[in-house]
Amino acid sequence: MNPCPANDDPVPLVPITATGDRAARARGYAVANAIVLLVVLLMLGLAWMAKPAVGRIVLFGHRMPETCFYKRMTGRPCVGCGTTRSLILAIHGRWAESRAMHPSGIWFLGFLLCQLLLRMSLLAIRPAARVVVACVDPILSAVLMLLVLYLPL
Repeated sequence: MNPCPANDDPVPLVPITATGDRAARARGYAVANAIVLLVVLLMLGLAWMAKPAVGRIVLFGHRMPETCFYKRMTGRPCVGCGTTRSLILAIHGRWAESRAMHPSGIWFLGFLLCQLLLRMSLLAIRPAARVVVACVDPILSAVLMLLVLYLPL
């Protein structure tokens, strides 16, 4: 049996950009932006409540466990070790200590704050203007990643 329909059978064509499809995509995009906004707010909030201790992070009075797999396996710190503590120090305004802990913590804080502003603006503006603002997201992410990778503080 031939799985392909015969040439004389009419195949209904569905337009790709139907009105209902656009509305569903717009809702999905708004939900995605709201989720990213909530995750960024959660990260910033937890970092604000955390206190950096010597070698560990204290959150709600409890020392958080070591999460670096490389450090647990080898006993040596990896390239990214100290970034979370650096972010926490930067949120608390201890810039020199943050930079000494890990240079990318300050850049990561800048990235989170830019994402916070971008996601709030994407949720607040009209759908027609979202296209222009949405172009900023990948550009902003790429620029900040290049700054973190190639520009020392």
